[in-house]
Amino acid sequence: MTPNLRSVSQDHANNERICTLIWNRLEHLLPPSVSNRDAILVRYRALNIVSLSEAIQLQKYCFITHRKRVQPVSCTLLNSLNFAASEWMATARISDNTCDALDCVVDSALLTRLLGFTPDEARVCFS
Repeated sequence: MTPNLRSVSQDHANNERICTLIWNRLEHLLPPSVSNRDAILVRYRALNIVSLSEAIQLQKYCFITHRKRVQPVSCTLLNSLNFAASEWMATARISDNTCDALDCVVDSALLTRLLGFTPDEARVCFS
């Protein structure tokens, strides 16, 4: 499956528009202490979240594995959750409004935090 990419500058412009729309709808609901729109945008940018198309575009220029934080709109598990050699193994297909789909390997440490137990502990339970 080939991703449908758009330019990174369009992605940032879309993110700004989305933040502005959300802000305009929710501003009156926020307490006065959180009324500074720029502070919220600064905190969002500090999370270093990139769009899928931006992550794929950056990947073209890398010769080694790198990690990026993305915020997918949809996520589908492609195979069943397994463990082997003390590592969780799972593959997911993620997508957002900038890319059709991207298949990713889910980090074992993330799965351990989400599930609340390690593969070794699961192996003992199923033995």
